[in-house]
Amino acid sequence: ARDTRGHANKGRAMIRLGLTIVLSMALTARAASPPAAAAEFEQRIGQALPLDTVFLDEHGATRPLRAFFGKGPVVLYFNYFRCPQLCSVVADGTLDVLRRLEATVGRDYSVISISIDPTDTVAMAAVQQQQAVGRYGRTGAAAGWHTLTGGEAAIRAVAAAAGFHFTYDPRSQLFAHPSGMI
Repeated sequence: ARDTRGHANKGRAMIRLGLTIVLSMALTARAASPPAAAAEFEQRIGQALPLDTVFLDEHGATRPLRAFFGKGPVVLYFNYFRCPQLCSVVADGTLDVLRRLEATVGRDYSVISISIDPTDTVAMAAVQQQQAVGRYGRTGAAAGWHTLTGGEAAIRAVAAAAGFHFTYDPRSQLFAHPSGMI
């Protein structure tokens, strides 16, 4: 009986230690990350986007957002090019969904990706666009696939209208952001 109690006590001590470590890690992660409410995707059905907002496209041309609308439906998603986690998952998921459609990007609809990081460059956007179009794998897609960069005010205006709420954490030098597309 004594041996059993010894193992039971050691087992309880290990469980307590494990829970303490997990709780400590969770509290540290929570303290190091921006508030969750700062990173959410709010449905804004019927909300107009500020189409006069100006961005740089993947070729370096300065164009208002409206230049990418009007030729059919548009799929819009937000990302940033140095994102270590979520953005590549969103991009891959978007590609997977779009490949399953009979409709083709560039012919039937357009795709717009807007970087939320105002330090992302046109050169980075060009690489992202080329990779996305290559992985999509359909002829003519480059004509309808646009990867945009812009200043902070432009990015925030479109993101706010779309209900895409994000925040920058200067300590980690990362953006806390939701995922999804509209």
